[in-house]
Amino acid sequence: MNARKDNSDQRSSLGSDEQGGHNNRLILFILAFVLAAFLARIVLPMIDHAKPSLIDDHDIVFALDGGSTVTFSSLKAWLWQTPEYQELREFGTTTRFRPGYYVLKAIEIYGWGDDMRLWYLFRYIADVGITLIIAALFLRTFGFPSALSFVVLFLGHQSWSDLLPRLGPTEFQGNCAAALIVWPAWRYAIDQRPSKYLILLIAIASFLFATLKEVNSLYLLEASVLAVACGLILRERRLSRLGLLWGLIACAVFSFLMMTVRETSSALTVMGAIADYSKYLLRDPIFRAIGIATAGLLAFLMVTDVKKGHVERRHYALLLLMLALEPTRLATYFLTHPIAGVDGFDAFSMRYAFPFVLMQALVIALVVGVLSQRLMMLSALKIRTNVSIGAILSSGIVFAVLASNQGIFHSSVKSSVEQWQQFNLDADEAIKGVGHKLLEQRLAANNPALFVSGPTPGIWEPALALALYLKLRLWGTPVYVDVTGLAPNEHDYTIDRLTRYGALPVAGEEAAKLKKNCIEVHVDIKRIADSKCDVVQIVKPF
Repeated sequence: MNARKDNSDQRSSLGSDEQGGHNNRLILFILAFVLAAFLARIVLPMIDHAKPSLIDDHDIVFALDGGSTVTFSSLKAWLWQTPEYQELREFGTTTRFRPGYYVLKAIEIYGWGDDMRLWYLFRYIADVGITLIIAALFLRTFGFPSALSFVVLFLGHQSWSDLLPRLGPTEFQGNCAAALIVWPAWRYAIDQRPSKYLILLIAIASFLFATLKEVNSLYLLEASVLAVACGLILRERRLSRLGLLWGLIACAVFSFLMMTVRETSSALTVMGAIADYSKYLLRDPIFRAIGIATAGLLAFLMVTDVKKGHVERRHYALLLLMLALEPTRLATYFLTHPIAGVDGFDAFSMRYAFPFVLMQALVIALVVGVLSQRLMMLSALKIRTNVSIGAILSSGIVFAVLASNQGIFHSSVKSSVEQWQQFNLDADEAIKGVGHKLLEQRLAANNPALFVSGPTPGIWEPALALALYLKLRLWGTPVYVDVTGLAPNEHDYTIDRLTRYGALPVAGEEAAKLKKNCIEVHVDIKRIADSKCDVVQIVKPF
C-alpha cells in the first residue's frame, strides 16, 4: 500500500537506515519479551502438566501406538490410514478435505513424539513468532503505531480461548501458513527489487493454506479478489499478479475439493448465516466498534480531501478493504453455521473466527499505518505539537482493547486454559483410578468387564479417545463399547472406527451379560445416573 515515491523515501519507510534498524530491533525485542511474558503466565501452568487430551490428541496417541517416537515408515502407514486418505483411496471421495493438515501433523508427530510439553511449547513459540513476523513488517514500513495496533487486534480477540489450549485445531496451522503468505507477499509488493524466490514461497504457502481446511480456499479466493481490485486502484501490477496467483491456486484447490468431498451439510444455508449474524450482532462489540470508527475516520478524511480536490489512491483501496470486513464476517457465519450456529454457539467466540481475526487486524493496522503520515495540530497548555492521526487512532485502539480485556488477552482465554487443563488432568486421574479398581477386583478373584461410554451409542470423539487411552495404558484389558440402539445408517462406520481405535463393540444380550459385572468409564458434559456398572465419571466442563 505504501506509495513508492523515490528511492530515499522507499528506504526510509522500510526502516533500512542504520538508526531506524537498531530502533526497530529494540522495539521488536521488547514486544517479544512482553508478549512471551504475558502468554507464559497463561499457558505455562498447562505446559507443566501437559497430558494428551480426550479431544484432538487421540490421533497423536494412535500414531505413536504406545511408543515414545515413531519411524518414518510407520508414520507413512498412519497417514494413509487416516479416515480422509483411506476414504479417498478406497472410494475416490471423502467426508472432509484437509490433506495439508495431516501432512503437517505427521511431521509434528515425527518431531515431538509423546512429549506433550514440546507440542504445547512449539505452539506457544509459534503464536508469538507469527505475531512478531507480521508486526515487524508494519514497524519497518509504517512505524510503531501500526505495529502495536496489529499486535493488540490480533492477540486480543476472544477466539484465542478456543485455540490456545488445544493441539488439534487446523486454525493454528492456518495462522502459520497465513504468516508465510503475508511476509513474502508484503516484501514482493513494496521492495524495489524483490527476490525471485518470493513468488515461489508465496505459491507454496498459499497452496498449503488452501489445503489445510475446506473453507480456506474460499478465504484465499476473497484475498485474490481484493488484491486484484487494490492493484487496479493503485495501478500496482505486483498486487494484481499476487491476486491472480492466489485466485489460480484457490480455484484449483476448490475444484478438486468439489470433486472429492462426498457431500455438504444441509445446514449450510444463507438464512442460517443471516440468523447467526443477527443473533450475535451485539457480540464482539469492541472490535466491531473499532472497525466502524476506523472506517468512519477514513471516510471523513477522504471527504475532506475531496473538498480540497485531491484524494490519494491508497485511501480508496483502504476503504475497500474496510468495507470488506463485515461481508467477510457474514461469510464466516455462513461457513461455520453447520458446526457452530446449529448448536447455538457464536463462531466468533470460537476458533472458527480465524482467519477473519487476522484479516481484521491486518486491514485496520494498514489504515493506522497510512494515517500515521497525516499530522494533526494539537494545542494544550500553550504547547503546540504535531501528532499523527494514525498515532491517535492507534492509542484509541490499544486503550479500548486493553480496557475491555483487562490486559492483552481476553479474559476468557485464561479461564479456558484452566478448564482444558483440569479436564485433561481429570481424564488422566480417571484412567489411573480404573487401573486401581481393576487390580483390586482381580486380587479379589473378580474379573469385571471394562466399558467406555459417552452421551450416545455412536461415535463421540472423547469416548473414542478414552477407549484408545485405556487400551494402551491397561495393556491386555479388553475395552468394550455398548452400541445397542445405534442407528442403522451409522452402524458400519461406527464399528470400523471403534475397532480401529482398539475398542470391542458389543450389543444386545452380549452387552447385557458383560454388564452384570463391570466398570464403566463415562465421559460426558453431565454425570450418568442409570448405569448398572461401577462408574468412573469424567465431566467435560465446556
